Amino acid sequence: MHDALLPFVIGQEQVLPAFVKFAEAIQSSTRRIAPLLAISGPEGHGKDQALQGFAQALLGENATVVEVDLARVTDDHVEKFFSEGGEGGELSSWNLSDMQLRGTGIVRLLGLDTLKDRAPEMATRLLKQLAMTSSQTQFAGVPFVADFTY
Repeated sequence: MHDALLPFVIGQEQVLPAFVKFAEAIQSSTRRIAPLLAISGPEGHGKDQALQGFAQALLGENATVVEVDLARVTDDHVEKFFSEGGEGGELSSWNLSDMQLRGTGIVRLLGLDTLKDRAPEMATRLLKQLAMTSSQTQFAGVPFVADFTY
């Protein structure tokens, strides 16, 4: 995995060990919670390129990074993101389980820095989703990346 990621982290080689650990967590059959990687840094410093390269190196050429932008979300949006059934919301267990079954996606969470203050109910629902364990019926082990861009 280390060598496969090198072309995508030009000038940021120090992040490779974290990406390798994240890959190991994703591939582990014994993990009880969804893998989560936190990244931070200014815009335009290669996070997009590194994440897309990571997804493709790990999950194949058709891998996607699904961006969920929570920067302007309020508690009025909880149902939009978490509604179940049919197509469901972007963060519904139905959609996340579907993504996990296909094995081709990583969810990138953006706009988290003020979520707790701006939308406490939304923050609580998101934390419950991230903290779900494999023993819970709505568990979806899709990998998450929490992006704290500044």
